[in-house]
Amino acid sequence: MDIWVFDGDTLDPLGILQTPTELTFTELHRGAGNAQVWLPMTDTNIALCRIGNYIWIKENDFTFEIELIQTESSTEGSVIMIQGNGLEGILSKRIIWGQYIKSAKPVALIEGLINDQMVNPTDENRVYPHLSISHYTDEPADTKSVQYQSTGGSFDLEMQSLTELYGYGYRVKFDPGEKTLVFKLVKGVDRTIGQSVVSPVVLSTDFENLLTSEYTTDHLSYRNVALVQGEGTGSERTSVIVGGEISGRERRELYVDARDLQSVDNAGMEMSAEDYQALLTERGNSKLDETKIAENFETSVNTEGNMQYGRDYYLGYTVTVQDKRLGLQLSALVSEVEHTYTNKGHTVNITFGYGQPTLIDKLKRRD
Repeated sequence: MDIWVFDGDTLDPLGILQTPTELTFTELHRGAGNAQVWLPMTDTNIALCRIGNYIWIKENDFTFEIELIQTESSTEGSVIMIQGNGLEGILSKRIIWGQYIKSAKPVALIEGLINDQMVNPTDENRVYPHLSISHYTDEPADTKSVQYQSTGGSFDLEMQSLTELYGYGYRVKFDPGEKTLVFKLVKGVDRTIGQSVVSPVVLSTDFENLLTSEYTTDHLSYRNVALVQGEGTGSERTSVIVGGEISGRERRELYVDARDLQSVDNAGMEMSAEDYQALLTERGNSKLDETKIAENFETSVNTEGNMQYGRDYYLGYTVTVQDKRLGLQLSALVSEVEHTYTNKGHTVNITFGYGQPTLIDKLKRRD
């Protein structure tokens, strides 16, 4: 496997790392993965391993920036370990600068944030070199616009929250030929048994591609109704209720202080009362999204079974997981993939994010 090194400033190729002994890297559907490489301390490797350089793993099209270098020596020899975040980590180098207000469909909102905060910000000092946007074109035509406002905060955390809320993932890819870094929204293929467009991917104890599993459902922090209060004081504060139709024992309330959301921007432009209430509603939905029922379904998948990662499903895909022993069936998003390369070969560990479970084989479950 060739592991290329590129200059972080010019994106020019510098060379190939010599005889790495171990490589581990993790890809995320939303957010920045990370990577580590261990290699012998040769003159070539010392010259290539510099803070800020980019490491491009050509076989997997994964790139990370060197942000940590560690050297070790012993009677068995000297080694270098380099570590860093995947390219999506560049979003953590920016914040939401000042007060940001936008009304747009989700795709235009998310891509607009990238453009205004990193690609074409008003302050040229905030431009992130070589970064461009590959625009997403498959948003449904009937998607409604949303109101968004934010002041400050970490840009990468905001991006993770927004893409999760609207059902997208994102990547930042390195194009060595064009010498560019390209941001793009992604939406993985739905290959669950609930759809009929493509053949489903089912990981199941019946097919021996699901080896072990452990399921936990956590309602401790779950909330489904939000009282959101914005600008104003006392009884004059503007308020909206999200999920107010839920009643009785099923109702779990959350208070959201949204006084940071203002109906008048820094330029003195005032939005309508309807738009401001929509903005508060959007904040309420976002906060409720953070307090969803926590589903944890830990699985050990047979990566050499009849359904294989990298052939039948990929990062960001949604598949069906069935454990007849537990009587559970779930739609599972491939949210994280860890690759490890050593002299013993290549191993893959997959992390799934799950939706609500469906009980199956109920009679058997009662026995």
